[in-house]
Parts: sequence; structure tokens; C-alpha cells
Amino acid sequence: MLCLQISLPFHAPVDAGSPPLACRESLENIPAARQLVALLKKNAPVSMQTEEKLCKCIMGAIDNPGGLFRAELAQRMAGALGLGLRQCDSIACAVEYFHIASLLLDDLPAMDDSMERRGRICPHLLYGEGTTILAALGLITRAYGLLGAAITLSPQQYQEPAHECLERCLGSRGVVNGQARDLGSPKVLDRGRYAAAVALQKTAPLIVLPLLLPAILAGADTRSLVMLRRLAVSWGLFYQGVDDLADIVAATRFSGKTAGRDQPLGRPNIARQLGIDGAGHYLDRLIGISETSVARLTAASPELEFLTKFQSLLARRRDALPVS
Repeated sequence: MLCLQISLPFHAPVDAGSPPLACRESLENIPAARQLVALLKKNAPVSMQTEEKLCKCIMGAIDNPGGLFRAELAQRMAGALGLGLRQCDSIACAVEYFHIASLLLDDLPAMDDSMERRGRICPHLLYGEGTTILAALGLITRAYGLLGAAITLSPQQYQEPAHECLERCLGSRGVVNGQARDLGSPKVLDRGRYAAAVALQKTAPLIVLPLLLPAILAGADTRSLVMLRRLAVSWGLFYQGVDDLADIVAATRFSGKTAGRDQPLGRPNIARQLGIDGAGHYLDRLIGISETSVARLTAASPELEFLTKFQSLLARRRDALPVS
């Protein structure tokens, strides 16, 4: 039995009965999405004193959401485990700000040199590379501020592990190192394992964070954290696998960014190593692994039943890919 049944005051998750948000689809008529976007705008790192282009860059990025998978996952996870409304909202905003900042940096000419993100021109082409970098720094700083305040609201014994989780996910053992390895991909033919290792640090941490941080702050036991991490890693690898496959088949609508960039830039790509059919089988295996993890988590802790809806969302995304 997993020990996620804790004695903190319960706060119901936002819109707990609604289905999860669809990845990359229009969110105009989805109330939960509108609430999240409004929350992101409310907490945005801008003021009357913010330089005009910087303000436009930040708010433009916030106003162009994807599926908000990570933000809603963080909000639902925190609410299900009994964290307060302020913590739920702060963690959700922070996770999404980190994600937006990573996309702003990832699209720069020095990185993926993208022209399009979610159907719009990339911010660095509108406001310049310098302003875009500053916008990413502003979002990152705001995210750390929100999480710092949220962490202090939990018992002191959970605060240091929470900070350690944050550093592992985002620092030189997480996203930062994953991006560095992506840029420094070895020039060899067989890079399948390397591509998966990059995905573990580049993509998975921003799925690990919204699952593990609320659990740590709620006092979850070690076994529960291990199972949640296993689920997050399988979801993260799935996300990167979909992006890699979309890059190969030039399906911008599945990745939300300019397709066909990995090969000319020499980036690791699991689909290029496995082939299109092999990549499809790889994604199917990840779906199977994550389904097992979700089943075990929800059987042990019924309050995590909402995870099945997120799992269904990813399964539908796999089914929609233009491959067998």
C-alpha cells in the first residue's frame, strides 16, 4: 500500500471532474484552460515599469499556450494531495513558466533555430534574441520566486527535499545538462541510447517536477516517489519520442515547432535511429509502461485517479500520429 494518504487539510483540485486538456489543440473554449492562462497572466513577471518589448515577449509567450499538460498536472497533483490553493496555483504557474522559458531558449538560432512555435512566429524573430533571452530569465526568476513561497508553506522537514528536487530537475543534473548534451551530440551513426539519455535530462524533468514536487511537499513516502518518478520518466520519454517522430515526418502540428530541424543540426533523434516503425513500437512500449504505473498508483491511492485521464490523453496522441 502506497502511503500517499496524508493528514494535511484537503483542497479539491480545480475542475477535478473534467477531462484533461488536449495537447496542442485550440484551448479557447475550455474553461479549465482559460483559468490557467488567466492565472499565468496574473502572476506574470511584468509591471508598468517593464520595458515594452520585454513585456510583449513575455505576455505573447504566455498567451500562446500548448496543451498546458504540465501546469494542469501540477495543479491537479497538488490539489489531490491536499496542498492549499496558494500552493496549487503557485506550483502550476511556476512549472509552466519554466516550460515556456525552455521553449523560448530552445527556439533561438544558437539552439534549434526555429521559425515557428504553436502556429506563431518565434519571439526571437519578433523582438530579437537578446529580449527573448531576458524574457526567459524573467520567467525563470518568477518561477523560482513562486516555488520558494510555496515550499515555505509546507512543514520544514519537507522543504529541503523539495529544493533538492527542484535543483535536480532544472540544474546541471537536469534540463540544463540535457540541453547541453543535445547541443553536443556525438557524431556517430548509432546514437539511439544517447538520444534516450538526452531525453531523460532534457524532457523528462519538466514532467517529473509537477508530479514529484507536490508529493514531496505533501510528505509522500519513498516508495510512492519512486513510482511517481517512473511514471514521469515514461511520460517524458514519450513526449520526446513524439517530437522526434514529428520532426522526421515533418508534422509540425504534433510537436508545435518547426519540423525537420534535427538532422541538419545534428541533434539526437530516437526516431531517426529506430526508424519510423521502430519509433512507433517504442512509443507503444512507453504507453504500456506508463499504463502499468498509473494502475498501480491509483490502486494504492484512489485520490490519484485523475492520472488515468492524463494517460488517456497521451494514448490518444499516439493513436493520432501518422504512423502505424
